[in-house]
Amino acid sequence: MKSAMIILVIFILVILGYLLYTKSALFTYFGNKYSVRVERDIVYVKDSGDPKHTLDLYLPKDKENFPLVYFVHGGNWNSGDKRYFEPVTGLYGNIGVSLASHGIGVAVANYRLFPDVSADAQILDILDGISWVQEHGREYGAGDNLFLMGHSTGGQMIALLGAQPEFFQAKNIDEEKIRGYLTLSAVWDINEMVQNSKEEYNNKITYPLFGETEGKRRFSSPAAYQDGIQKPFFIAAGERDYPYLIEQARRMHEVLDTRGISNKYLVAPKTSHSGIIIGFGKKGDLLLPAIVNFVQEHSI
Repeated sequence: MKSAMIILVIFILVILGYLLYTKSALFTYFGNKYSVRVERDIVYVKDSGDPKHTLDLYLPKDKENFPLVYFVHGGNWNSGDKRYFEPVTGLYGNIGVSLASHGIGVAVANYRLFPDVSADAQILDILDGISWVQEHGREYGAGDNLFLMGHSTGGQMIALLGAQPEFFQAKNIDEEKIRGYLTLSAVWDINEMVQNSKEEYNNKITYPLFGETEGKRRFSSPAAYQDGIQKPFFIAAGERDYPYLIEQARRMHEVLDTRGISNKYLVAPKTSHSGIIIGFGKKGDLLLPAIVNFVQEHSI
């Protein structure tokens, strides 16, 4: 009996600790949820019954022709959801409501996960979602200004599309209407990730997804295609992020500066890899106003 009570107390403490850790996203989401329009579980692949082929829309109220951000979540390519334990975390609804409260629509999208599908299939899911948004966005009040945004591994996929716009041809996506790309704590170089990851992680995730040789992994590294970047980029990392991701973000900022490509670089103070997304939209968050300014500056 005593052991059961101890286990219960530990469980409660863990839950309370988790809630405190995620309170920023939770409070941001529920504090703004009713000030915006929300459309849930929209199927973006025709006739698909897979819940990973759905997206949620967060839309400004009483506004038309607003810019739209297509957001791709992170999660090591093998986990995550567009409403990640929403009742107790507020993720990723805090992204949607924060931007929608500032007049910017957001599509928070699911995609199929590894090991059920390959990295190429995940990219195809994202392309399908973007195609749906371009075709149907006006039905929900959005204009032609579209921005692609991703966090962590989601940022890797968004950066890969930004560096290789030829991907869009496969789904007849109008790349001209994509005004910019936003990456938060993105993985720009898979080989550097290998060097900074435990062998257990590489054996379970990296090698099966991207290959066991540097040459193969280079194909999935956005940095390998940096010369293909032509559109504006917003590149951010947390001050307490994984050091190699901060360095990758800094290097890409310098590369784009050298090439004369418009870009915004931000290191969020006192912010970790997960904190950059959990704290999005909270009081004092520097990321939200910077992204709002970036979207407004690059909308036509």
